[in-house]
Amino acid sequence: QIEFYQGARVLIEGPAALELISSGEATCTGGRLSAHVPPHAKGFRINTPKGAIVDLGTEFGLDVSDANAEVHVFKGEVELHRTAAATQSLK
Repeated sequence: QIEFYQGARVLIEGPAALELISSGEATCTGGRLSAHVPPHAKGFRINTPKGAIVDLGTEFGLDVSDANAEVHVFKGEVELHRTAAATQSLK
């Protein structure tokens, strides 16, 4: 488990590849994780090879493999920013 300075908590299931970018951003190139992002950490971002998930103060799960990046929103809302596609809201 990693707790970011802004307050987001990320639980990683190995094997996984997670690079910490800043106090509110990370890049996941493989593995599974779940994130709890309190309202004051809104804007927390996880980058993947398929795009980025920008959290709006919620809980979500992410599964990144060589072929796919799958996101599940457990509570609240996230924005999905895919390369070469419009931003999508997921609830």
